[in-house]
Amino acid sequence: MDDVSAAYDRYADFESFRRTVARTPRTEVYEVGPGDRLDALLAARRRARQA
Repeated sequence: MDDVSAAYDRYADFESFRRTVARTPRTEVYEVGPGDRLDALLAARRRARQA
């Protein structure tokens, strides 16, 4: 559970940073990484919240 929470927190921090940078004129920001890892992280977070 701690690993999932820590990973989710890192993802949430990155997403906040990505959105901040994306607001810069003439800037595009992309997240590059395995989508299946992100899907697994978000699914684990949902399951943890339901428990």
